[in-house]
This record gives sequence, structure tokens and C-alpha cells, in this order.
Amino acid sequence: MDEDILWDNFTSSGDSFSDFMVDIEDHLSNIVKQTAKIPETLNDNIKAFIAAIDWTEQWIISLLIFHIVLFLLIITTRKKITFQSIIFFIICLFIGLSERINSYLSNHWREFAKQDYFDKHGVFISIMFSGPLLVI
Repeated sequence: MDEDILWDNFTSSGDSFSDFMVDIEDHLSNIVKQTAKIPETLNDNIKAFIAAIDWTEQWIISLLIFHIVLFLLIITTRKKITFQSIIFFIICLFIGLSERINSYLSNHWREFAKQDYFDKHGVFISIMFSGPLLVI
């Protein structure tokens, strides 16, 4: 008999406890939504991406210089079809290997960078490495 009373008290208090936990979860969720500054528009996303990158890192500067030099090389050799074909093949090779490059850099980022830019989806390498190569 006492066991039934204890069980009833436990289950009834369990319901109020679960309600209490749901209320806490809702309250914390509202606080996070109010204080989190999640980019909502494309412009906000671009600004957040640019702000997240340390543009003074040597390897990022080198990557930008690589893209500029490659672009100038393509412009200056625009009438040399064979050379342009070789450059195109190399660019396609780089883009094809970008997933493997991302994986390698993800494992070794501490050797050359201050923070890990290389996620498993390859967003950073797609934007900073493959994207400009596709545009060129």
C-alpha cells in the first residue's frame, strides 16, 4: 500500500519536474535566440565570413597572391592556346583535389594557421581556393 502511494507521488512529481524542465528549456532557448547574432541575410553571412578570417595570416596572404598572379598569368597569355590549356588542366586538377587538400589541411592546420578554417564540408576551401579558380 505504501509503495502505491510512493509511486503515485513520484509520478506526479515527475510530471511537474518535466514541466519545470520544459519551462527552463524554453526560457534558455529564448535567451539564446535573443542574444545570439546569427546572420540572417546573404549580406550578413558575407560580413560574418569576412570578419571570421584573420587576413594577416601569412598563408592567407599567400593564397590571395597566388590567385592574383594566376589571374595575371592567364590575362598575359590569353593568345597562347597551348599554355592556356595547360593552366586549365592544372586548375581542374586543383579543384578536383580540393577535398583531399581540405582533409590534409584540416589535420595539419596548427602548423601554419592560428585557427582551424577547414571544416568537414569544405566551405572555407571552396570559397577561398576553389571558387576563385573556377572564376578564373
